[in-house]
Amino acid sequence: MSNSSTGVAGVQSYSGLLVQAELGAVVGGGATKPPQASVSAAGAALGTITELPSGGMSAGKIDPLRGYLSAEEATAAGRVERYALQAVAREALPGHRVGACLRWVHGGSGPKKRGRGRPVARGVEVWRKVGERKAFYGGLMTCGSVFVCPPCAAKIAERRRVELEQAISNHRVAGGGVLIAAFTFSHSRADVLALILGAMLEAFKGFKSGRAWVALVEGWGLVGDIRAVEVTWSVQNGWHPHLHVLWFTQCPLGPEDVASLEEDFSARWRVVLAREGLRASGAHGCRVQATYGAVADYVAKFGYESERELPWGVTAELVKSHAKRGRRKHLTPFDLLRQALASPDQAPRFLALFKEYVAAFKGTTQLKWSRDLREKVLPDTEEVSDAEIAARLEAPAERLGRLSLDDWRRVLHANQRAELLRVAELGEWPDVLAFVAALPGVPGGREPRVSVWEINRR
Repeated sequence: MSNSSTGVAGVQSYSGLLVQAELGAVVGGGATKPPQASVSAAGAALGTITELPSGGMSAGKIDPLRGYLSAEEATAAGRVERYALQAVAREALPGHRVGACLRWVHGGSGPKKRGRGRPVARGVEVWRKVGERKAFYGGLMTCGSVFVCPPCAAKIAERRRVELEQAISNHRVAGGGVLIAAFTFSHSRADVLALILGAMLEAFKGFKSGRAWVALVEGWGLVGDIRAVEVTWSVQNGWHPHLHVLWFTQCPLGPEDVASLEEDFSARWRVVLAREGLRASGAHGCRVQATYGAVADYVAKFGYESERELPWGVTAELVKSHAKRGRRKHLTPFDLLRQALASPDQAPRFLALFKEYVAAFKGTTQLKWSRDLREKVLPDTEEVSDAEIAARLEAPAERLGRLSLDDWRRVLHANQRAELLRVAELGEWPDVLAFVAALPGVPGGREPRVSVWEINRR
């Protein structure tokens, strides 16, 4: 739909099909009442699950009319899911900054006035990327929590992926090589995540220290590394924290050298694990592989990512653990949120696991570069924090309009943040206003906050 004459009903009808394809809910064509859902009494620990139709979540992303989703539709469907999972995280973590993310409105940025504080926020802006018709919000607070918040994690990981691809490309052009290694250890259902995660990270610090490490660096021509930490959970084996590490070498290594390096790494990994009370088998403790191409063909763990029609590569392996779906019965942290939605009677269990994960990973850096490596492989790229990435507006973009605070309260009350963006992508500003006007009113609610953010950034 290219103009507003089609009307809000047509936009809602198409958007409803998108939600149906992603989440398995039946949304009436052109209905003005937006889909909502609540958890059954057995799953009351979740309270009201927002931004998720009552049919729950399904694994497929298939349009029942065409048999497939376009890349644009798949992107929108992924956004619907991320907002739904964020809502679950908000319910599970009261007081955490994820509760304000993409909900609370920024206070004014002007100077304070005596006795009056900062200027009051004027509303929520709706923007659309030029040439792509991809819509997003402006004027909202973001949490920048890559471990907790699905929308922020997706945006941050995409920026990090671009950085890694450029770093790999620059290093290879300069004649260097890049390897990827996975470090893991034996674990059981009885293990406490915070303890084994801390022990693993301490072991990796020991791995990269001492004379034995200096000998490995000099012998193999190691230039630096980028470490990513990840975790899954399974009923059989409990928590499974592990590391993926990109190693930059002075020159490319052949298959025989890679195998020899893996043996050296494995032997040292077992030694440092033992110091921390952990152990690993020779076959599974450390695996090293060479990677080739702008996006290397490591092990495809997800197939295709909804926002990019490219095979899952080595850079995605490091930065997009939030987007992975656990294989078989191994669940990623965001899978735990998915399970809480899919199985309300089991929601307290999965949310308790998610909260244990959040507590254990507090203060942990998802992606850590070794000293001086960034300056060597990305000398001209500005270094920005996760919070800065999450807060930045995408460019180039045009502002479609600004929602009043009352309109934004209606959107939040109806749990329609993702749907409104889809309306903005398919139509024009009059369609957005018509969509909001069709939403139910707010019965005396006070959300969103409009003052300067004072939440404790835990």
